[in-house]
Amino acid sequence: MEEIYATGRRTKADLSLRDVPVVRLTVVDDKTKGYSLGTTDYLTKPVNREPLHAAVARYRVRGEESAVLLMEDDRATREMIARTLEKSAWSVAEAGHGREALDQLARRR
Repeated sequence: MEEIYATGRRTKADLSLRDVPVVRLTVVDDKTKGYSLGTTDYLTKPVNREPLHAAVARYRVRGEESAVLLMEDDRATREMIARTLEKSAWSVAEAGHGREALDQLARRR
């Protein structure tokens, strides 16, 4: 869990990434901590499709590629969330842990 928070802190500390919206899906209902680390939307697992779509739809920019970086350490959960997002025309990049997510963000600047 701390890796997730550390990744959020590093993302928000990077000037080129600090405006990237972070939607956190977690089993830990600690919204105060999540928001203090730069989370823009916070959902508690298990999350149904509708709240997930509503949360990410707020950040869709018309006329631009709708891309999301999904960081989830559980492969089955990550694949299920990715399929759900792809059905709504999101381009999904996946990361299994924080370092992998930060590396992908660095390559996609």
